[in-house]
Amino acid sequence: HAQHCTALFDKDQLCQVVLNLGLNAIQAMPGGGELRIVTHTAMGCVWVSAVDTGTGIDEDMREKIVKPFFTGRENGTGLGLPVAIRILSQHDTDLCITSAPGEGTTMQFSLKMA
Repeated sequence: HAQHCTALFDKDQLCQVVLNLGLNAIQAMPGGGELRIVTHTAMGCVWVSAVDTGTGIDEDMREKIVKPFFTGRENGTGLGLPVAIRILSQHDTDLCITSAPGEGTTMQFSLKMA
């Protein structure tokens, strides 16, 4: 059943975060795949996850992709994740990246419920 809850956030900024996470996921699935945006509530927060079935990210690369201007793409700017992380920081939350090569990636953050 659907559960209604309220969280306080800047709508435009949160849209940018979800867009950046979604674009990264899509680009990690060059041969196609599945991207799911999943929400649930726990511990007084709304949790938002972008879950993809892409190529996955090894541990060394996870440290690099969050740094501004680092990109593994020919036409990438290297700003998508750093911008998302900055916006989430302004909302008092962090981006958690769970991934392994060949297993896809989950990028998750939480927002305190109002």
